[in-house]
Parts: sequence; C-alpha cells; structure tokens
Amino acid sequence: MSENLELQRYGRNKSTLVNGTYISSGEYRNKFDKITDNKDVNRIIYSKAKEMLLHRSGTLYEDMYWLDADTGKIIAKEIDSSEEEQILYSESISKAIKGGNKIIAVHTHPCSMPPSIADFNSAKDHNYMLGVVLCHDGKIF
Repeated sequence: MSENLELQRYGRNKSTLVNGTYISSGEYRNKFDKITDNKDVNRIIYSKAKEMLLHRSGTLYEDMYWLDADTGKIIAKEIDSSEEEQILYSESISKAIKGGNKIIAVHTHPCSMPPSIADFNSAKDHNYMLGVVLCHDGKIF
C-alpha cells in the first residue's frame, strides 16, 4: 500500500494503478487456463501479462507482445511506447508479424476498457489468431 502512495506522489495516475497482489494471485492466474488449448502457451501469456501490467502500472502507456500460438515464442514486442493509450507498429514489428496466421497479440489497456474498434481492425488486418486485452483493473478480454 505505501508503495502505491509513494508512486502517486511522483505523478503516477491513480486510476491506472495495477493491484500487484491480485495479478499474482491464483484467481487471476486461473483466468489464463483456457485462453488456448496449450497450457505452456497460457503460462507464457500469464507471465508476460504480469510483466506488462506491472511495467505500465500508474501510466496511460500500453505494452504489447506478439507470440507464436503453437510455441508461445515471442515474435515481437513493444514495451517502450511513448504514445498514450496506443501501440504504434514499427517497421521491424510489421516485418516480424507479416504473413503470420498463428499469432497471439497480447496488450494492456490502462483505462481498463474492452477492446476498441482499432483493436478489432488491427486483429483483422494482421490476421491474428487471437487477441488478448489485459486491463489494469484485472479484467481480461
């Protein structure tokens, strides 16, 4: 609790703080059990979810990972975004994900809103097999 208060003093956005205790709980972990039929891939998605949420806690910035749906291998990532509430696809990310039809895209939503029209359009345009949105309040879409 005192860490959250300390972060707020240094300009953190109170409404986008992540409850680290909750996202480390079994209840939150269980939300990932049925995302795919591959428990190893689900475990990797959960691990990256915790990493991204803790990294962006108290900010309006998003992180995103693109994973191979069969292996869970990281294909690309954007964890240094400087644009609030969006992910910009760099040339290297676009090249890495081009033509992949077994890609799982996982990204954070600091304001804890459901997937946006832009999220759905991006999933269609890039032919993602699955898109996962991780909200700062613990919801998953």
